[in-house]
Amino acid sequence: MGLKKEEIIIGIGDLKNSETFLKCKSVEIILFPEKCVLLSQDNILIVADLHLGKAHHFNRNGIMVPTGTDETTLKRLESLLQILRPQKLVFLGDLFHSELNSSWQLFHHWLDKASQFTGQIMLVKGNHDILDESVFANLGIPVVIEMRIGRFLLTHEPAHNDLFNIYGHLHPGIKIRGKGKQKLRLPCFGYGGSGLVLPAFGEFTGLHILSPASYSKFFAIADGLIFEFGDN
Repeated sequence: MGLKKEEIIIGIGDLKNSETFLKCKSVEIILFPEKCVLLSQDNILIVADLHLGKAHHFNRNGIMVPTGTDETTLKRLESLLQILRPQKLVFLGDLFHSELNSSWQLFHHWLDKASQFTGQIMLVKGNHDILDESVFANLGIPVVIEMRIGRFLLTHEPAHNDLFNIYGHLHPGIKIRGKGKQKLRLPCFGYGGSGLVLPAFGEFTGLHILSPASYSKFFAIADGLIFEFGDN
């Protein structure tokens, strides 16, 4: 159900199975196939790399891509909030892809609903978060470079620290080879001795295939499930 390395216990949660979810509350970090993690002892929900406004940014610059991905991303997150009811929601960087566009108003309206299901909402600043912090402050969202929660350090990019680092930025994926020339690329969580990288939560993001040399465990996501690969 979980693993223990350097006294950090990670479990896999299932929102569709309340019994499994309750058992997971004894562990410190719960991974969900919905591409999020919950710090169970503090009831803090963490998501990384939504990249809201990315499709509109591309279209504005002459690269035509389908829109509607932001609506899907925010609906998924709202469903998570309704079920988990976290004390705090933390965006782990790259909440908004670039400059302001129509997706900002969509996010603004979404906040009105989301605030019913969570307490404080915070942003750990990422490299794409170029908007002035006052824009977020006007919505009641504090912006920080990093967050320290007990023995966890929350950052956007990987950090070297004595604390267990939870981060995003990489849009991690894993490549699985099957029979013949079959290959499958899946989003994943990557676990190393001193940190955990989260998959990108946004609908319009890519995948960066992680190196097995840098992570001892991979938690691949497919069909609403998490599959564990790596050292036992």
